[in-house]
Amino acid sequence: MSAVAGGLRELLRGREERIEDQVLRAFVPISLHREKPGQAHGNQDGMMFVPLPIGEADPVRRLQLIAAASAERKKYVVRPPEGLVARNRVLQRAMVRRFAHQRWANVYIANIPGPPIPLYLGGAQLLEVFPLVPISANITLGIAALSYAGQLNITVVADA
Repeated sequence: MSAVAGGLRELLRGREERIEDQVLRAFVPISLHREKPGQAHGNQDGMMFVPLPIGEADPVRRLQLIAAASAERKKYVVRPPEGLVARNRVLQRAMVRRFAHQRWANVYIANIPGPPIPLYLGGAQLLEVFPLVPISANITLGIAALSYAGQLNITVVADA
């Protein structure tokens, strides 16, 4: 997240936009599993919104600010809707329409731990895996990192 904040800082500076004291917000999915790695049963995830202090020029200080904010935000994780909302199409449509005008986040950032060993499909080894971040609503930048068998691959998806 700190590297993304630094990149956004340089991009906006290059466009001569005001960055002093600017803070963007990242939508970050997080795992809610309590089991040890490799023992989890099914997906259990949530989301949090982390401030990215793009106005901070010092990369070490920027990292410290993001780490502190992330630790604090993990106490207030937003869980996906369950029960009535998950089963009610009218409520789902209303949420999707409202999401199109959300103001909670500017960018989507995900770090996905993949398997540490190679996978095979039909006897052929899967050589590389790249994450694809679906962007929606008015979030126009998605960045994802995925580890797989000793590799780390990063993708950026953007919409003008």
